[in-house]
Amino acid sequence: MNNNPTAFPYMEISEDGVTLENHSGMSLRDWFAGQALAGLAASPMDMPAEAYGMTAYFIADAMLAARKESKPCS
Repeated sequence: MNNNPTAFPYMEISEDGVTLENHSGMSLRDWFAGQALAGLAASPMDMPAEAYGMTAYFIADAMLAARKESKPCS
């Protein structure tokens, strides 16, 4: 299983139904980091901007690890 699949992939299709181009979208890691960054920005801390980005990706990596370890619900 790919632990970092794409988020929001889509196909560009012409009016006559022909696929023109496939777009993979962003990675799930980037999506998770963006969501984490939004949460961090909602409760600002006294740290440099670079630390926000590093922290967001740290959280994203933890989310991907948890996703890999979790069992599907039945």
